[in-house]
Amino acid sequence: MAEKIDKSKTEKKPRVQKPPDPNAPKCLNPACARASKTRGLCITCYGVARKAVKDGLTSWDVLIAKGRATAKGGRNGTLRSKAREWLMGE
Repeated sequence: MAEKIDKSKTEKKPRVQKPPDPNAPKCLNPACARASKTRGLCITCYGVARKAVKDGLTSWDVLIAKGRATAKGGRNGTLRSKAREWLMGE
């Protein structure tokens, strides 16, 4: 006889989305109101810029020079490199 499966253990719980941080830096694109994630851009704008760079239409250096992106590490310093320094004791 087959055992009954307890569905409460197999059902996925709904994802709870965190409210946006009002102090988070905004995307460099003036037409965008999202928080920046990478190179001063939100995920959507970064994807557009990354595709343009990949397709050879521009380069990150040109975008940085025009103020359309920031250097790797973002506006708030390089958090990863700071974390790496702390972790490695540099």
